[in-house]
Amino acid sequence: MRAIVAVIMIATALGCETYRVEYHTRPDYYHQAAVSELSDEITLEDGTKIVYLSREEGLAADRARRASRHARQGPRKEYQVREERDDGTIILRAMIPEHVLANLMACLANEEYELIYNELISHHTRDAWEASGKDIEDFIDYFELHRNEMMRTVHRMQLGLPRFEAMLDRITPEIMEVRLRPHIGQSYRFTRVRVVVDGIGLKLLNIY
Repeated sequence: MRAIVAVIMIATALGCETYRVEYHTRPDYYHQAAVSELSDEITLEDGTKIVYLSREEGLAADRARRASRHARQGPRKEYQVREERDDGTIILRAMIPEHVLANLMACLANEEYELIYNELISHHTRDAWEASGKDIEDFIDYFELHRNEMMRTVHRMQLGLPRFEAMLDRITPEIMEVRLRPHIGQSYRFTRVRVVVDGIGLKLLNIY
Protein backbone atom coordinates (compact mmCIF):
# COMPACT_ATOMS: atom_id res chain seq x y z
CA MET A 1 0.00 0.00 0.00
CA ARG A 2 1.29 3.46 -0.90
CA ALA A 3 0.97 6.33 1.51
CA ILE A 4 0.43 9.96 0.62
CA VAL A 5 1.53 12.17 3.47
CA ALA A 6 0.29 15.66 4.20
CA VAL A 7 1.25 18.02 7.00
CA ILE A 8 -1.72 20.16 7.99
CA MET A 9 -1.63 23.51 9.75
CA ILE A 10 -4.75 24.40 11.68
CA ALA A 11 -5.49 27.59 13.54
CA THR A 12 -6.27 27.34 17.20
CA ALA A 13 -6.83 29.86 19.92
CA LEU A 14 -3.15 29.59 20.81
CA GLY A 15 -1.86 29.91 17.27
CA CYS A 16 -1.09 27.26 14.66
CA GLU A 17 -0.99 23.57 15.37
CA THR A 18 0.70 21.09 13.02
CA TYR A 19 -0.41 17.52 12.60
CA ARG A 20 0.36 14.74 10.14
CA VAL A 21 -2.09 13.02 7.84
CA GLU A 22 -1.24 9.84 5.93
CA TYR A 23 -3.48 8.71 3.08
CA HIS A 24 -3.31 4.96 2.49
CA THR A 25 -4.90 2.92 -0.28
CA ARG A 26 -6.85 -0.04 1.11
CA PRO A 27 -7.85 -2.83 -1.31
CA ASP A 28 -11.60 -3.50 -1.63
CA TYR A 29 -11.23 -7.08 -0.42
CA TYR A 30 -10.32 -5.76 3.05
CA HIS A 31 -13.96 -4.68 3.41
CA GLN A 32 -15.21 -8.00 2.08
CA ALA A 33 -13.11 -9.98 4.54
CA ALA A 34 -13.88 -7.81 7.57
CA VAL A 35 -16.43 -9.11 10.08
CA SER A 36 -17.48 -5.55 10.98
CA GLU A 37 -17.47 -2.14 9.35
CA LEU A 38 -13.94 -0.79 8.87
CA SER A 39 -13.23 2.77 9.94
CA ASP A 40 -11.96 5.05 7.20
CA GLU A 41 -9.99 7.18 9.68
CA ILE A 42 -7.93 6.37 12.76
CA THR A 43 -5.69 8.51 14.95
CA LEU A 44 -2.41 7.12 16.31
CA GLU A 45 -0.93 7.87 19.74
CA ASP A 46 1.47 10.43 18.28
CA GLY A 47 -1.44 12.33 16.76
CA THR A 48 -0.92 11.10 13.21
CA LYS A 49 -4.22 10.68 11.40
CA ILE A 50 -4.51 7.71 9.00
CA VAL A 51 -7.10 8.12 6.25
CA TYR A 52 -7.92 5.06 4.15
CA LEU A 53 -8.89 5.54 0.51
CA SER A 54 -10.36 3.12 -2.00
CA ARG A 55 -8.18 2.07 -4.90
CA GLU A 56 -9.93 4.55 -7.21
CA GLU A 57 -9.60 7.38 -4.68
CA GLY A 58 -5.95 6.52 -4.13
CA LEU A 59 -5.21 6.61 -7.87
CA ALA A 60 -7.01 9.93 -8.20
CA ALA A 61 -5.06 11.40 -5.28
CA ASP A 62 -1.79 10.12 -6.74
CA ARG A 63 -2.60 11.66 -10.14
CA ALA A 64 -3.44 14.97 -8.48
CA ARG A 65 -0.15 14.91 -6.55
CA ARG A 66 1.84 14.20 -9.71
CA ALA A 67 0.02 16.94 -11.62
CA SER A 68 0.73 19.42 -8.83
CA ARG A 69 4.42 18.53 -8.81
CA HIS A 70 4.56 18.75 -12.61
CA ALA A 71 2.95 22.21 -12.49
CA ARG A 72 5.51 23.41 -9.96
CA GLN A 73 8.53 21.98 -11.75
CA GLY A 74 7.35 22.59 -15.31
CA PRO A 75 7.52 20.03 -18.15
CA ARG A 76 10.54 17.75 -18.10
CA LYS A 77 12.84 18.37 -21.04
CA GLU A 78 13.38 15.25 -23.12
CA TYR A 79 16.96 14.04 -23.39
CA GLN A 80 18.20 14.78 -26.91
CA VAL A 81 20.83 12.44 -28.32
CA ARG A 82 21.19 14.69 -31.35
CA GLU A 83 20.27 18.36 -31.09
CA GLU A 84 20.19 20.53 -34.22
CA ARG A 85 20.08 24.19 -33.27
CA ASP A 86 18.71 27.07 -35.30
CA ASP A 87 22.21 28.35 -36.15
CA GLY A 88 23.11 25.00 -37.73
CA THR A 89 25.15 23.76 -34.78
CA ILE A 90 24.72 20.05 -34.05
CA ILE A 91 25.29 18.74 -30.54
CA LEU A 92 25.74 14.99 -30.00
CA ARG A 93 25.09 13.42 -26.60
CA ALA A 94 25.30 9.85 -25.33
CA MET A 95 24.62 8.33 -21.93
CA ILE A 96 24.54 4.67 -23.04
CA PRO A 97 26.39 2.78 -25.83
CA GLU A 98 23.20 2.65 -27.91
CA HIS A 99 23.26 6.46 -28.09
CA VAL A 100 26.79 6.35 -29.52
CA LEU A 101 25.67 3.82 -32.14
CA ALA A 102 22.67 5.97 -33.08
CA ASN A 103 24.81 9.09 -33.47
CA LEU A 104 27.46 7.23 -35.45
CA MET A 105 24.82 5.77 -37.78
CA ALA A 106 23.26 9.20 -38.41
CA CYS A 107 26.63 10.83 -39.05
CA LEU A 108 27.69 8.09 -41.47
CA ALA A 109 24.37 8.27 -43.32
CA ASN A 110 24.73 12.07 -43.64
CA GLU A 111 28.48 11.85 -44.39
CA GLU A 112 29.15 14.16 -41.44
CA TYR A 113 32.77 13.15 -40.93
CA GLU A 114 33.87 16.46 -39.40
CA LEU A 115 31.05 16.15 -36.88
CA ILE A 116 32.29 12.67 -35.96
CA TYR A 117 35.78 14.07 -35.50
CA ASN A 118 34.75 17.10 -33.44
CA GLU A 119 31.79 15.76 -31.49
CA LEU A 120 31.57 11.98 -31.46
CA ILE A 121 35.06 10.57 -30.93
CA SER A 122 36.74 10.78 -27.54
CA HIS A 123 39.52 13.19 -26.69
CA HIS A 124 41.85 10.22 -26.27
CA THR A 125 41.06 8.96 -29.79
CA ARG A 126 41.54 12.38 -31.36
CA ASP A 127 44.80 12.99 -29.47
CA ALA A 128 46.16 9.56 -30.46
CA TRP A 129 45.18 10.15 -34.10
CA GLU A 130 46.96 13.49 -34.23
CA ALA A 131 49.96 12.15 -32.31
CA SER A 132 50.44 9.61 -35.11
CA GLY A 133 50.97 12.48 -37.54
CA LYS A 134 47.48 12.39 -39.09
CA ASP A 135 44.97 15.20 -39.30
CA ILE A 136 41.24 15.65 -39.86
CA GLU A 137 41.65 15.25 -43.63
CA ASP A 138 43.18 11.80 -43.11
CA PHE A 139 40.32 11.00 -40.75
CA ILE A 140 37.73 12.00 -43.37
CA ASP A 141 39.50 9.92 -46.01
CA TYR A 142 39.48 6.87 -43.73
CA PHE A 143 35.79 7.17 -42.93
CA GLU A 144 34.86 7.82 -46.56
CA LEU A 145 36.76 4.68 -47.57
CA HIS A 146 35.06 2.47 -44.97
CA ARG A 147 31.69 4.22 -44.68
CA ASN A 148 29.56 1.43 -46.13
CA GLU A 149 31.17 -1.31 -44.07
CA MET A 150 30.87 0.75 -40.90
CA MET A 151 27.19 1.39 -41.58
CA ARG A 152 26.58 -2.33 -42.09
CA THR A 153 28.22 -3.11 -38.76
CA VAL A 154 26.48 -0.40 -36.75
CA HIS A 155 23.10 -1.27 -38.24
CA ARG A 156 23.62 -4.96 -37.43
CA MET A 157 24.58 -4.06 -33.86
CA GLN A 158 21.46 -1.96 -33.41
CA LEU A 159 19.33 -4.87 -34.57
CA GLY A 160 21.37 -7.47 -32.75
CA LEU A 161 21.56 -6.05 -29.23
CA PRO A 162 17.91 -6.73 -28.33
CA ARG A 163 18.23 -10.24 -29.81
CA PHE A 164 21.58 -11.01 -28.11
CA GLU A 165 23.19 -11.35 -31.55
CA ALA A 166 25.44 -8.49 -30.48
CA MET A 167 26.91 -8.40 -26.98
CA LEU A 168 27.76 -5.52 -24.66
CA ASP A 169 30.87 -6.06 -22.50
CA ARG A 170 32.49 -3.85 -19.89
CA ILE A 171 36.23 -3.81 -20.55
CA THR A 172 37.21 -1.42 -17.75
CA PRO A 173 35.16 0.79 -15.41
CA GLU A 174 35.24 3.47 -18.13
CA ILE A 175 35.27 1.46 -21.37
CA MET A 176 32.45 -0.64 -22.84
CA GLU A 177 32.44 -2.65 -26.06
CA VAL A 178 29.64 -3.70 -28.39
CA ARG A 179 30.64 -6.73 -30.45
CA LEU A 180 28.95 -8.95 -32.98
CA ARG A 181 28.82 -12.62 -32.11
CA PRO A 182 31.51 -14.61 -33.99
CA HIS A 183 29.12 -16.51 -36.26
CA ILE A 184 27.60 -13.18 -37.36
CA GLY A 185 30.73 -11.04 -37.38
CA GLN A 186 32.66 -13.34 -39.71
CA SER A 187 31.02 -11.66 -42.71
CA TYR A 188 31.71 -8.09 -41.53
CA ARG A 189 34.80 -5.91 -41.94
CA PHE A 190 34.19 -4.24 -38.55
CA THR A 191 32.91 -6.29 -35.61
CA ARG A 192 33.54 -4.20 -32.49
CA VAL A 193 32.71 -0.69 -31.32
CA ARG A 194 34.28 0.64 -28.13
CA VAL A 195 32.93 3.59 -26.19
CA VAL A 196 34.48 5.41 -23.27
CA VAL A 197 33.38 7.76 -20.54
CA ASP A 198 34.44 11.23 -21.65
CA GLY A 199 33.24 14.22 -19.65
CA ILE A 200 29.61 13.81 -18.60
CA GLY A 201 28.75 11.20 -21.24
CA LEU A 202 30.10 8.56 -23.59
CA LYS A 203 32.21 9.02 -26.73
CA LEU A 204 33.38 6.74 -29.51
CA LEU A 205 36.77 5.26 -28.64
CA ASN A 206 37.27 2.98 -31.64
CA ILE A 207 35.60 0.87 -34.29
CA TYR A 208 37.51 -2.14 -35.55
